[in-house]
Amino acid sequence: MHKPDSTVWNLSFFYYFVTDREILLAFFLEMPYSKGVYICLMWSRIPDRRSMCLLWIREHSLICLLAAAAVFTVLWLFLQRKRLNIRIPSILILSVLHVILGVLCVKLFAALENFRMGDFQRMSLFGAVFGLPLFYWIGAKLTNRKVSDIFDVFVVPTVFTLACARVNCLLSGCCLGRIISGTEHRWPTREAELVFYAILLPILIVSGKKRNTEGTLWPIYMAAYGAFRFFIEFFRESAANTLFHLSHIWAMVCFLIGLSVLLEIKLRRNRASNESHSIHRKKRS
Repeated sequence: MHKPDSTVWNLSFFYYFVTDREILLAFFLEMPYSKGVYICLMWSRIPDRRSMCLLWIREHSLICLLAAAAVFTVLWLFLQRKRLNIRIPSILILSVLHVILGVLCVKLFAALENFRMGDFQRMSLFGAVFGLPLFYWIGAKLTNRKVSDIFDVFVVPTVFTLACARVNCLLSGCCLGRIISGTEHRWPTREAELVFYAILLPILIVSGKKRNTEGTLWPIYMAAYGAFRFFIEFFRESAANTLFHLSHIWAMVCFLIGLSVLLEIKLRRNRASNESHSIHRKKRS
């Protein structure tokens, strides 16, 4: 078939993004026969607008999921605005900034662990677990807010954002489980992690609405996530192609940090309680 000139190609490109089928067909009927036949053939092969929208979402799944995470963060911070003493403009800025910092952390951490500082295509979710607390601590100090409140509030959107990132792994076909011996199927490691998030997130949401958590939610999340990842990594593929690999080390570090911080918070709480009891006893005596 004779290839039409650039005008026809531009028109088909224009249709793909702007018009619908009815307008396109009416327009093509006014064109010369050869061009009209060619573009009508193209028109019959072009999907409808809904299909194009779904195709665009699939091709840009990470952007869509991160946008959903930002919206969730806005809603959560709005519910927690009195606890953090923030206004709506600040909530919008913090929500977008939180997602951006999370993406930077997971990409930078993946580049560091692979010794490829120029390669920012990969992501490691451990980057958010280890990197975001640094920004939380700096933000709390700069704004004169309680560090414990910052950690207890932001752990919820962090978990939701990481869950969105794991959904993207499903859609993009990465982070696969090992092949089950004797079959062609793989271990559902990504699905198992999503189940972990689905169980943990409601617990954190309910606990986050209370104000007596005193900074325990983030270390609880770190310890639980570290323990889960240590177990599930035995069933995941790795670049080293070994049963025990680098992610096991990060999982152990994550678990130990979370557990040690949680124990330290408990010890400080017990010391404060004992001191207050001793003070009351002295006053009574």
